[in-house]
Amino acid sequence: MHRSGTNGDGESKGNCITQVHLKDGMCNVCVCSCLQGGAFDGHNDSPFGIGKGEGIDRRGDHADEWIVSRDRYKYDEMFDRLGPVDGKISGAAAKTELVKSRLPNSILGKVWKLSDLDHDGMLDADEFALAMHLIGIKLDGFDLPNELPPHLVPPSKRFM
Repeated sequence: MHRSGTNGDGESKGNCITQVHLKDGMCNVCVCSCLQGGAFDGHNDSPFGIGKGEGIDRRGDHADEWIVSRDRYKYDEMFDRLGPVDGKISGAAAKTELVKSRLPNSILGKVWKLSDLDHDGMLDADEFALAMHLIGIKLDGFDLPNELPPHLVPPSKRFM
C-alpha cells in the first residue's frame, strides 16, 4: 500500500491510498479516492468540539453566570471556618485547606497565582472559591491555564 499526501503540484490533498494486489503473478493496482478530514473536521463551531464545556472551558448556563457560584455554598463554609479578618484569609490559612487536595506544590502555586487576583497575598471569599474551583478542575484530570480565562474571573473583580 502506498500513501501520498500531495498532488502533482505539491499541494496537500489528504491521504490517497494506492493498493497493489498480487494474484497468480499478476499485478492489479487499485487507486482509491482521497481520504480527507475526520470526525471533527469542519465542526469547530460545534458545542461538542474537543474540550468544549469541560475543565477550564466549562461555563455557566447563562452568559453572565459565574460557574464557580454553583458550588459557592461549600466554598463559603470552608472560607468562614478559616477565620477571615476584614473579609480575607491569609496565605497560611488558605494553605491549610488547599493542601488537603494532595496536589503537588507546583500545582498549588499555580492555583494561588491564578486566584490571588489583587496580588495582596491573601484571598477574599471570591478568590478562595475560585482557588477551590481550580483545584477541582485539576483533580478531575484537566490542565490549568497559564492565565485565568475571562469567564472565570469573579464578577466582583471583572473591572479591576
